[in-house]
Amino acid sequence: MQPYGVVVSYPDLPTDHDRLAAARLTGTVERLIGRDRDVAPTEAIEELREATTDPVVLGHVLGSYLVTVAPDLEPMRARAVALLRAAGADEATAATMAEWQSERYARQGNLLP
Repeated sequence: MQPYGVVVSYPDLPTDHDRLAAARLTGTVERLIGRDRDVAPTEAIEELREATTDPVVLGHVLGSYLVTVAPDLEPMRARAVALLRAAGADEATAATMAEWQSERYARQGNLLP
């Protein structure tokens, strides 16, 4: 965590292709923790890998979910984290994204999505 008052730069993905893959991946994750939450984990992981196999893109999306996971309160978000990790998300990228999200929420008075 950065010292108070230090703004963490948005860890954007390098290409439009990566940003589109992240958007597609996020949509797939949201569907798999919502409407299709009963899909078996192995099938769900395959679906995530159809969206992308890039560990950086997977990690970028994982970071957003890490900040909002309270397993007791949000079991579906915990499922998202588990699926993204199993699909091969890069943990260092996830940590960078989670740090940025945490700092952003702190500036907004800790309002989570």
